[in-house]
Amino acid sequence: MDWKTIKSSWYSELSGLYAREELTALWGLALNHFHGFNSFYEHTHPAWEPDRKELDRWIDLLDQLQSNIPIQYALGVADFMGMSLQVGPGVLIPRPETEDLVMTITQETTHSPRRMIDLCTGSGCIAISLAQHWQQSEVVGGDLSEQALYWARKNGQKYAPQVQWKSLDVLKGTSMPEECFDLIVANPPYVPISDQWEMSAHVLGKEPDMALFVPDDDALRYYEAIAVWSTHHLTDGGWLYFEIHHQKGPALVDWLIDQGFTSVECMQDRFRKDRIIRAKWMN
Repeated sequence: MDWKTIKSSWYSELSGLYAREELTALWGLALNHFHGFNSFYEHTHPAWEPDRKELDRWIDLLDQLQSNIPIQYALGVADFMGMSLQVGPGVLIPRPETEDLVMTITQETTHSPRRMIDLCTGSGCIAISLAQHWQQSEVVGGDLSEQALYWARKNGQKYAPQVQWKSLDVLKGTSMPEECFDLIVANPPYVPISDQWEMSAHVLGKEPDMALFVPDDDALRYYEAIAVWSTHHLTDGGWLYFEIHHQKGPALVDWLIDQGFTSVECMQDRFRKDRIIRAKWMN
């Protein structure tokens, strides 16, 4: 298979799996990962072609995408807040919406939190981003999945070695820290099981179910457990931030107010969907 065939196959053979706009974005992602340049360079240098070894990498990538392997798993990295985080099977791939959560936190927090914790940390993307922004703060990242913590630790070693990684079960309260925090943030599982039919084949069955799904009849279980724990572990005036399912905002806002939280607000992501909730705790 030559370069021209690979480019043709990218759109013809993957068109049933991805929309054309997404294929164009993935093509640019792979170009940058393999060769360090974008699609614009390719158009301005039409005579350029990869060598044989590079062609083999493209052929392997094409085969993996045809098998519904997420491109981030195939490449081994996911872009997040200007970082190339390592990812692989067993960890949730960071999403753009989570970048919006991080940016909201850093833009709204006017002082440097002394201590922060990121629950359901996954790849560590939130904890690492916050640790980079507030380099003098104590940051903890916790998750139940040892596979996720494996990737979080690898990413932490590269980008934020000061982050402490811990095995935590927010539902059972197992090994949860006893100290208090100025900021608690969580992006827990929130997709109702009934929404599986809406998900792409390269997500469903590839990314870990435990990081994605919750029962339809108990969709707020993680938020409720984390919020209740937070009432005993937020400092006076501390903030709680959640990434949420876009249809659960009003219900969660009302529940948090009932629990005694103040300044509760639901905010939208870049796609204009309800995605972020913040709440303040006053002792």
